[in-house]
Amino acid sequence: MGVDAHCEIYVAVPHQFLSDRRRHSCLCEIGAEGVPQRVKVQYSILAVTIGNSSDGEVPSQHFCRFSGPAAGPDSRRALIVSRTASSVLCDFVEVNREKRCHILMNTGLEKFGRPSVGSWVLYGLGSETKNLPGYVVLTSRSLVRGGGANWSNGFLPPKFQGVQFHNQGEPILNLSLPPGISRAAHRASLDALREANQLAFERKLDPEISSRIEAYELAFRMQSAAPELLDLGQETKHTIDAYGLDRNLLDRVVASADNKPREVSRTFSKNCLLARRMIERGVRFVTIFHGDWDHHHSLDSGLRQNSLGVDQPIAALLSDLKQRGLLDSTLVVIGGEFGRTPLGQGSDGRDHHPHAFTTLLAGGGVRGGTVIGKTDDFGWKPVEEPVHVHDLHATMLHLFGLDHLRLTHRHQGRDFRLTDVAGNVVTKLLG
Repeated sequence: MGVDAHCEIYVAVPHQFLSDRRRHSCLCEIGAEGVPQRVKVQYSILAVTIGNSSDGEVPSQHFCRFSGPAAGPDSRRALIVSRTASSVLCDFVEVNREKRCHILMNTGLEKFGRPSVGSWVLYGLGSETKNLPGYVVLTSRSLVRGGGANWSNGFLPPKFQGVQFHNQGEPILNLSLPPGISRAAHRASLDALREANQLAFERKLDPEISSRIEAYELAFRMQSAAPELLDLGQETKHTIDAYGLDRNLLDRVVASADNKPREVSRTFSKNCLLARRMIERGVRFVTIFHGDWDHHHSLDSGLRQNSLGVDQPIAALLSDLKQRGLLDSTLVVIGGEFGRTPLGQGSDGRDHHPHAFTTLLAGGGVRGGTVIGKTDDFGWKPVEEPVHVHDLHATMLHLFGLDHLRLTHRHQGRDFRLTDVAGNVVTKLLG
């Protein structure tokens, strides 16, 4: 979790701010005297001090551009280094002023307990597969901020909750049969359990019981379907190499002692390939979490490490979907929970910035090559065509063939929806 530094990845440096100075890996720095008054006022609201330096050192808060992997005037879509997918991408400037941004991006509200986007889509469209979950969550690290709240079913029936596949050990816990238990014996025990649960459901009419019955049956079917899904030995060497499963990034980034850069990168590569295999097998919604992008410090090395880790697999996923004829029917959304400040934090970091950031969309009816929205020269806030999180969700549902105004669920006497009481479809990005 955390977010990419959009000032490095997406935003070109304004020509008038370019400088030959090289200090703390900065391509340019704008002192307090160069900061517009309107930005100073907005920053004072956030209790951020824009300081002057009297001893020649860089102030702790300064406008700057770090020399990340996308530095240079042609920085749009620089994250996809292969450029193979740039024609199918659409990017837009987004605004998010809430606090629990990871929860907001995934559920439409910054409060816990609301259904996630994947749950709403599964609720509206159902699943195309009977042998795998309709909504799967893949993580590249053990920690995801907010945990299961990011893929919760909320007040929707439990069968619409995302199912997490673990990145270490058994991907699906408790799926394998215990030693000495045959599949026939397991089937017989499930039949008896189903009958008992069905009697309980008929007495109480509790939807939780019905969901429990469905979960047991799905788990039984997954015992056959999941091993085949997870067997990457079926893939060609060309595909494995394209996603970068066997690459070694330790010689290209500053690695930690426990080899986490390579571990996280390989896991993300594997997850992107698994996502394609799931889409092929009818899984409706797949969420891949990658972290950590929370670069309050060590931005240059951290951003380079993460960019190298996700760049190749994302490009491979888009190309693979397109080559297999799946991209037109698969919506790919690439983004974080908010932006990062155009002001530097400390000597080599950026703080959280909810006022403007960028999200990429591809496939699924998106008009490739489209850019929507524009920030001011500082990357501080949108000045043209801002898109709110609710607008993004409304557009995603529209691309799935769902009307965000009509996709509702009655809860506690009120009709709830993903976009709450807001949201507009961004028609400009529709193909």
